[in-house]
Amino acid sequence: MAGTTINLGALPPNAVITAAWYDLITGLTTGGTVTASLGVNTDAAAGFVAALSVADATGVWATPGQKGTLVGSFPRSGGTETALVVAAGQAATCLKVGATARQVELILAGTAPADNVLTGRFNLFISYYISV
Repeated sequence: MAGTTINLGALPPNAVITAAWYDLITGLTTGGTVTASLGVNTDAAAGFVAALSVADATGVWATPGQKGTLVGSFPRSGGTETALVVAAGQAATCLKVGATARQVELILAGTAPADNVLTGRFNLFISYYISV
């Protein structure tokens, strides 16, 4: 498997994604070395979850439970930011879909034919509004 993209559904034109999270029901397992990332084929370069190894010890793809994403997550430095700084930081993490509908994608990358995802299940939740 050199790389596989799985379309999970479409977002409408002009959607502004304000939050995205997923509930990992069953951890992903592979037959080799695979990275997985979640994203939207948007006009922005950023995605929901950066490419991480499925076997990564952090458990992003291995340990069941609620998982956050890069959308709507603003790193804070000790809680000293003003409300305006926090609001601007959160807004900067939003993703806007262009004038055409875009696919939500799970992108799997491996280097060998045995590098397949064998098991795993999750539910992805996306919060958005339409801005024309």
